[in-house]
Amino acid sequence: MVNLIITYTNEPDSHFDFDYYVSTHLPLGMEHLSAFGLENWDAEQCSSSISGDEPAFHCISHLYFADEQEMRKGFAKHGAELRMDTPNYTNVTPVFTLAENTARSELIASR
Repeated sequence: MVNLIITYTNEPDSHFDFDYYVSTHLPLGMEHLSAFGLENWDAEQCSSSISGDEPAFHCISHLYFADEQEMRKGFAKHGAELRMDTPNYTNVTPVFTLAENTARSELIASR
């Protein structure tokens, strides 16, 4: 599985419409990219830093694909159309990062 991490930096004079992003843009991506192995997505709206300052990002998203090559084919075919929708929710250029290994811990509820 490949985790495509998309970050939107919180720059001066930038904006981000999280509601549009999760209700319109990500479903559009799912519609076009599910045939290329997109299995699921998560989106996190950033609200502040741990110090209480402005967050470094507006949003961090994770798109989970079954296969990197299929993911690349999907973006080659539909990437331009998806990029054309970007101004509808932000004026920030997204940063795309691939992560191949994810480690998670299990919360131990009983002690």
